[in-house]
Amino acid sequence: MQLHLKEWAELPSTLLSIENEEDRKEVTEKLIAQHPQIGGMLDSLQWMRKWTKTQDEQDPANPYKHFPPEKDYHRILHLLWEREPVLFVEKSRTMMTSWWAVAECTHFVETHPPALGIFIAQDQDRAVKCIDYARVLWDQQDEWLKRAYPLARPLDQQMFTTLEWANGAQLLALPGKDPDKIRGYHPWVIFFDEAAFIDRFAETYLAALFTKAKKILAVTTAHPGDFRDMTRTWVEEPVPRKWLSPASASIR
Repeated sequence: MQLHLKEWAELPSTLLSIENEEDRKEVTEKLIAQHPQIGGMLDSLQWMRKWTKTQDEQDPANPYKHFPPEKDYHRILHLLWEREPVLFVEKSRTMMTSWWAVAECTHFVETHPPALGIFIAQDQDRAVKCIDYARVLWDQQDEWLKRAYPLARPLDQQMFTTLEWANGAQLLALPGKDPDKIRGYHPWVIFFDEAAFIDRFAETYLAALFTKAKKILAVTTAHPGDFRDMTRTWVEEPVPRKWLSPASASIR
């Protein structure tokens, strides 16, 4: 199979046309077996572990590192990410879970234009931190991947709240304090970082549901509030009634 880089870059979107998930997975695995390098485009976990690097701010002598393959919980989270349209994760601060979540979002958006991903956190500074993670992941990926998925403008010329690709893909940072901020967008994925610390998280989550996002991902360290209450009642009632207003009753 001889393809130019541009054609390789379009494969992730092309594979989505295979409606049966098992068939799509089988084709993907065969392609990666025949061309291992293409795993950087078709498999986000491979991309994290082999084709890009995170930034370790506690190790200035060797700051850029692949995701550690011995951390098996990243594999488990990856499998859940692929399967679940809504995923809430409680974490400790040493698990690199925010890096993992940003990487999943960045890889999908980059390889499936013109997808939009939205990062929401307690305030704008914390949401922009997720954009900073995405910038590192783009910049630290192998050069052939940067050629396959070039940015719309160089990193130093991008707005601090966004990351935009030449193919139309985009990541956007929003503060979580105002649930109305998300209305009007049509993202493929919404990621809530440190969700338990977001004021009015339940309202913002309901607003996120109305965007029709294909994926909603929230990670957080433990903290009292909406996130904790929602996860404790999730099995019995995914959207607790006390958070439903008459305008949102149609989601039931």
